[in-house]
Amino acid sequence: MSRATVFWMVVGRIGWAMVFWGLVTWGPTYLSQARGLDLAAMGFATFLIFLCGAFGEILSGILADTLQKRMSPNRAFKLLFGGSGALSLLALAALPFVSDAATAVTLLCIGVFFNLFGGLYWTIPGRLAKPERVGIVGGVMNFAGTSAGIVVPIVAGLLVQFTGGYTAVLIYLAVCAAIYLVGSLSIDFEGRGVRKAAVNA
Repeated sequence: MSRATVFWMVVGRIGWAMVFWGLVTWGPTYLSQARGLDLAAMGFATFLIFLCGAFGEILSGILADTLQKRMSPNRAFKLLFGGSGALSLLALAALPFVSDAATAVTLLCIGVFFNLFGGLYWTIPGRLAKPERVGIVGGVMNFAGTSAGIVVPIVAGLLVQFTGGYTAVLIYLAVCAAIYLVGSLSIDFEGRGVRKAAVNA
């Protein structure tokens, strides 16, 4: 597994985690304060949004298994991550331009559904790292995601405090989705270095 692949894996994971943890920590408050949902409606909307995410995560695994039978791993995973990043980006970018709460919740359902295709990142260490390096690569990847989860609630809070609204937060999360997209598309999912080392061993 090359340093470039590790770098882009970390970049993509950070972008993905920023979106996920940003919505986990600030999504309910956004629905309440910016969209005017009461406590019961906010709770139901949050449940629905992350239920869609759970279905997206399951579907991504099914699609990954199916697509790898029809095309190269590089093409299959870039198609899945590329679609995931692009569609979650579009959903987040559209949020500031909708006026009613129902449409906002629908866009968040779509965004989280596709964002959780990022769960497939856990296939990367086992697929691309040498057997004796799978643990450290997985640890580095998870550290990147956890660090992003620490940072994003603070950044979002500061943006709300200094701008007085949530538009800047949504733009920030859309930029993070773009980082997830670019990072994912830059990974070599063929694992050519691993296979070459195995052949030469």
